[in-house]
Parts: sequence; C-alpha cells; structure tokens
Amino acid sequence: MLEAIGGWAERWTDLRGEHADPDVVLWSWSRTFLRRDLLPDRRVVVRFEFTRQGRRVRLWVVVEGGDVEICRFDPRFGDDVVVAIDDPLAFARWHLGRVEWAAALRAGGITVSGPRALRQALPTWNAGPEGHAAMRAERGLPV
Repeated sequence: MLEAIGGWAERWTDLRGEHADPDVVLWSWSRTFLRRDLLPDRRVVVRFEFTRQGRRVRLWVVVEGGDVEICRFDPRFGDDVVVAIDDPLAFARWHLGRVEWAAALRAGGITVSGPRALRQALPTWNAGPEGHAAMRAERGLPV
C-alpha cells in the first residue's frame, strides 16, 4: 500500500520551492542515504548555507568515524567545505535524482568552495540521487 502511494506521489506531485527545504534534504541524506563506505577517514566539516523565510541559515555536517552529525551551531573545528544553496529546489532535485550535481552547479543553484578533492567527493557521499532515480526507473516513471 505504501509503495503504491509513493509511486502515485512520485508520478503526480509537482516539487515546488515550499517542499524543498535543504534542512530536510540534509536529514534524509544523513539518515537514509549516507554512503559510509565513501566517507573520508579524517574529520571533515561541511557548512551548508541557505535562506529560509528571508533568514540566512547555517548548518554544519560533521563527518567523522564513518558517521555524520548535523549541527545547528558551529562545532568550532573549522570549515573544510562550504556549500551555498541559492536554489533549494535545485538541491532537492539533485537529492531526488532529477538533476545531476554538475548541472546544479553550472546553473548556479549550488556553489561549493573548499579543496578540490573534497568538493568532488561530497556529492558521492549521498546515495539518494541514484536510489531515487532507480526507484523511478523500476516503476516506469519519468526520470
């Protein structure tokens, strides 16, 4: 029953800005779609910045020991990577496998700064894009 409802929602729900909260995407990524096998061996701090209801929000994702923690306050380890999300819809579409990471970057919806190796590795830590795209393909839904 739940799979049928999920399939219906995937086919007929139009993803809009009000449904694209980066906080929710980060929670889903860290709790359900985290690729622990690809995480770095050392501590890495990724700061995510976005605007919610006209207010600038900062969240820190601390990667350490094969796990992640989302912090609402600066953990004071220093930022290794900064992800500025200017288009939350692009970030949500990427997580749902509807747009490639590189395309979201080229369009300017997401800007990443930090060491090149970490910038390139960051999106690989999320299995969501591939998982969601595979689910749509299995159900015969448009990608």
